[in-house]
Amino acid sequence: MAETGDIKATGVFRSYMTPSGYTQRAQADTGRCDLHVPPAADSIIGRCEYYYRPLHCEFREKVEKLPSFNELVDWAKKFDPWSDGAVTKELLGKRDRLIPPQCTDSDWSRHSNFMMRHIGCGHKPPSYYLSYGYYYCSNYGAKLKPMLSDAGKDWLDNARFFLQKNMELGLSLNMNQDVIQMASRIEGKRSFSMPDVMQYPL
Repeated sequence: MAETGDIKATGVFRSYMTPSGYTQRAQADTGRCDLHVPPAADSIIGRCEYYYRPLHCEFREKVEKLPSFNELVDWAKKFDPWSDGAVTKELLGKRDRLIPPQCTDSDWSRHSNFMMRHIGCGHKPPSYYLSYGYYYCSNYGAKLKPMLSDAGKDWLDNARFFLQKNMELGLSLNMNQDVIQMASRIEGKRSFSMPDVMQYPL
Protein backbone atom coordinates (compact mmCIF):
# COMPACT_ATOMS: atom_id res chain seq x y z
CA MET A 1 0.00 0.00 0.00
CA ALA A 2 1.29 3.47 -0.82
CA GLU A 3 0.38 6.53 1.24
CA THR A 4 1.84 9.99 0.86
CA GLY A 5 1.65 13.36 2.55
CA ASP A 6 3.69 14.93 -0.23
CA ILE A 7 2.15 18.23 -1.34
CA LYS A 8 3.17 17.41 -4.92
CA ALA A 9 0.84 14.40 -4.98
CA THR A 10 -2.61 15.00 -6.44
CA GLY A 11 -4.11 11.86 -5.03
CA VAL A 12 -3.55 8.49 -3.38
CA PHE A 13 -3.31 5.14 -5.12
CA ARG A 14 -3.55 1.86 -3.22
CA SER A 15 -2.38 -1.39 -4.81
CA TYR A 16 -2.38 -4.96 -3.50
CA MET A 17 -0.67 -8.20 -4.44
CA THR A 18 -3.28 -10.23 -6.35
CA PRO A 19 -3.35 -13.44 -8.42
CA SER A 20 -2.50 -12.95 -12.10
CA GLY A 21 -6.03 -13.91 -13.11
CA TYR A 22 -7.63 -11.19 -10.96
CA THR A 23 -9.18 -8.62 -13.28
CA GLN A 24 -10.69 -6.02 -10.94
CA ARG A 25 -8.62 -2.85 -10.99
CA ALA A 26 -7.54 -1.10 -7.81
CA GLN A 27 -9.23 2.23 -7.18
CA ALA A 28 -7.29 5.48 -7.36
CA ASP A 29 -8.48 8.59 -5.55
CA THR A 30 -7.42 11.50 -7.75
CA GLY A 31 -8.70 14.34 -5.59
CA ARG A 32 -6.76 16.65 -3.37
CA CYS A 33 -8.15 18.88 -0.62
CA ASP A 34 -5.43 20.80 1.21
CA LEU A 35 -6.77 23.29 3.77
CA HIS A 36 -3.33 24.60 4.74
CA VAL A 37 -3.01 28.09 3.22
CA PRO A 38 0.64 28.98 2.57
CA PRO A 39 1.75 32.60 3.02
CA ALA A 40 2.02 34.79 -0.07
CA ALA A 41 5.38 36.14 -1.20
CA ASP A 42 6.16 39.65 0.05
CA SER A 43 6.69 40.74 -3.57
CA ILE A 44 3.02 40.15 -4.48
CA ILE A 45 1.53 42.00 -1.48
CA GLY A 46 0.00 45.26 -2.68
CA ARG A 47 -0.57 44.08 -6.26
CA CYS A 48 -3.92 43.28 -7.85
CA GLU A 49 -2.56 39.94 -9.08
CA TYR A 50 -2.46 38.90 -5.44
CA TYR A 51 -6.17 38.05 -5.79
CA TYR A 52 -6.31 36.69 -9.31
CA ARG A 53 -4.44 36.67 -12.59
CA PRO A 54 -6.83 37.01 -15.54
CA LEU A 55 -5.85 33.73 -17.21
CA HIS A 56 -9.36 32.57 -18.09
CA CYS A 57 -10.82 33.84 -21.36
CA GLU A 58 -14.32 33.73 -19.88
CA PHE A 59 -13.29 36.17 -17.16
CA ARG A 60 -11.60 38.57 -19.60
CA GLU A 61 -14.61 38.53 -21.91
CA LYS A 62 -17.00 39.16 -19.03
CA VAL A 63 -15.01 42.14 -17.74
CA GLU A 64 -14.61 43.64 -21.23
CA LYS A 65 -18.40 43.79 -21.55
CA LEU A 66 -18.35 46.05 -18.47
CA PRO A 67 -21.28 44.51 -16.61
CA SER A 68 -22.59 46.15 -13.48
CA PHE A 69 -20.77 45.10 -10.34
CA ASN A 70 -23.81 43.09 -9.19
CA GLU A 71 -23.82 41.19 -12.49
CA LEU A 72 -20.13 40.42 -12.07
CA VAL A 73 -20.68 39.18 -8.51
CA ASP A 74 -23.51 36.89 -9.66
CA TRP A 75 -21.37 35.55 -12.51
CA ALA A 76 -18.34 34.98 -10.27
CA LYS A 77 -20.39 32.86 -7.87
CA LYS A 78 -21.28 30.49 -10.73
CA PHE A 79 -17.96 30.57 -12.59
CA ASP A 80 -16.14 27.23 -12.73
CA PRO A 81 -12.42 27.88 -13.31
CA TRP A 82 -11.87 24.17 -14.01
CA SER A 83 -13.98 24.39 -17.19
CA ASP A 84 -11.13 26.13 -19.06
CA GLY A 85 -9.01 23.17 -20.17
CA ALA A 86 -6.03 25.21 -21.37
CA VAL A 87 -5.71 27.14 -18.10
CA THR A 88 -6.26 24.00 -16.03
CA LYS A 89 -3.48 22.21 -17.92
CA GLU A 90 -1.15 25.19 -17.51
CA LEU A 91 -1.74 25.42 -13.76
CA LEU A 92 -1.60 21.67 -13.12
CA GLY A 93 1.66 21.54 -15.07
CA LYS A 94 3.27 23.79 -12.51
CA ARG A 95 1.28 22.76 -9.45
CA ASP A 96 4.41 21.93 -7.47
CA ARG A 97 5.59 25.52 -8.01
CA LEU A 98 2.27 27.18 -7.12
CA ILE A 99 1.78 25.49 -3.73
CA PRO A 100 4.90 26.25 -1.60
CA PRO A 101 4.98 29.21 0.82
CA GLN A 102 6.29 32.50 -0.58
CA CYS A 103 5.75 31.32 -4.18
CA THR A 104 6.95 33.82 -6.81
CA ASP A 105 5.75 31.98 -9.94
CA SER A 106 4.28 34.28 -12.57
CA ASP A 107 0.90 32.47 -12.40
CA TRP A 108 0.57 32.55 -8.61
CA SER A 109 -2.45 34.26 -7.06
CA ARG A 110 -4.70 33.43 -4.14
CA HIS A 111 -7.15 32.11 -6.79
CA SER A 112 -4.69 29.79 -8.57
CA ASN A 113 -3.17 28.64 -5.27
CA PHE A 114 -6.65 27.68 -4.05
CA MET A 115 -7.32 25.74 -7.26
CA MET A 116 -4.10 23.77 -6.90
CA ARG A 117 -4.87 22.93 -3.27
CA HIS A 118 -8.41 21.73 -4.09
CA ILE A 119 -8.36 19.28 -6.98
CA GLY A 120 -11.41 17.09 -7.52
CA CYS A 121 -12.89 17.82 -4.07
CA GLY A 122 -15.63 20.17 -5.28
CA HIS A 123 -14.31 23.29 -3.55
CA LYS A 124 -14.21 26.41 -5.72
CA PRO A 125 -12.06 29.50 -5.10
CA PRO A 126 -13.97 32.23 -3.23
CA SER A 127 -15.75 34.47 -5.72
CA TYR A 128 -14.33 37.45 -3.80
CA TYR A 129 -10.98 37.02 -5.55
CA LEU A 130 -12.57 37.69 -8.94
CA SER A 131 -15.52 39.96 -8.32
CA TYR A 132 -14.26 42.29 -5.63
CA GLY A 133 -10.56 41.71 -5.07
CA TYR A 134 -9.12 41.77 -8.56
CA TYR A 135 -11.91 43.69 -10.29
CA TYR A 136 -12.02 46.66 -7.93
CA CYS A 137 -8.30 46.64 -7.24
CA SER A 138 -7.46 46.91 -10.94
CA ASN A 139 -10.23 49.41 -11.68
CA TYR A 140 -9.21 51.75 -8.86
CA GLY A 141 -5.66 51.61 -10.15
CA ALA A 142 -6.53 52.21 -13.80
CA LYS A 143 -9.38 54.72 -13.47
CA LEU A 144 -9.23 56.41 -10.07
CA LYS A 145 -5.53 56.68 -9.36
CA PRO A 146 -4.66 59.01 -12.30
CA MET A 147 -7.21 61.53 -11.00
CA LEU A 148 -5.80 61.66 -7.46
CA SER A 149 -3.27 64.01 -5.91
CA ASP A 150 0.11 62.60 -4.95
CA ALA A 151 -1.16 62.18 -1.39
CA GLY A 152 -4.27 60.42 -2.71
CA LYS A 153 -2.16 58.07 -4.85
CA ASP A 154 -0.04 57.20 -1.80
CA TRP A 155 -3.20 56.55 0.23
CA LEU A 156 -4.59 54.24 -2.47
CA ASP A 157 -1.32 52.28 -2.69
CA ASN A 158 -1.13 51.98 1.10
CA ALA A 159 -4.78 50.93 1.39
CA ARG A 160 -4.23 48.12 -1.12
CA PHE A 161 -0.98 47.02 0.52
CA PHE A 162 -2.26 46.96 4.10
CA LEU A 163 -5.57 45.32 3.17
CA GLN A 164 -3.66 42.40 1.63
CA LYS A 165 -1.12 42.36 4.47
CA ASN A 166 -3.96 42.06 6.98
CA MET A 167 -5.65 39.37 4.88
CA GLU A 168 -2.40 37.42 5.06
CA LEU A 169 -2.25 37.90 8.82
CA GLY A 170 -5.83 36.65 9.16
CA LEU A 171 -5.08 33.56 7.06
CA SER A 172 -1.94 32.90 9.09
CA LEU A 173 -3.85 33.15 12.36
CA ASN A 174 -6.53 30.80 10.99
CA MET A 175 -3.89 28.16 10.31
CA ASN A 176 -3.03 28.10 14.03
CA GLN A 177 -6.18 28.83 16.02
CA ASP A 178 -9.98 29.14 16.11
CA VAL A 179 -10.09 32.90 16.61
CA ILE A 180 -8.86 35.80 14.51
CA GLN A 181 -7.93 38.85 16.53
CA MET A 182 -5.86 41.85 15.53
CA ALA A 183 -4.99 45.00 17.44
CA SER A 184 -4.89 48.36 15.71
CA ARG A 185 -1.44 49.83 15.28
CA ILE A 186 -2.91 53.27 15.94
CA GLU A 187 -3.14 54.06 19.62
CA GLY A 188 -6.68 54.47 20.88
CA LYS A 189 -8.25 52.59 17.98
CA ARG A 190 -10.25 49.43 18.57
CA SER A 191 -9.04 45.90 17.96
CA PHE A 192 -10.70 43.49 15.55
CA SER A 193 -11.94 40.06 16.55
CA MET A 194 -13.69 37.13 14.87
CA PRO A 195 -14.14 34.67 17.78
CA ASP A 196 -16.14 31.92 16.06
CA VAL A 197 -13.99 31.09 13.04
CA MET A 198 -13.01 27.43 12.95
CA GLN A 199 -9.36 26.68 12.24
CA TYR A 200 -8.57 26.21 8.49
CA PRO A 201 -11.85 26.93 6.62
CA LEU A 202 -11.30 30.71 6.38
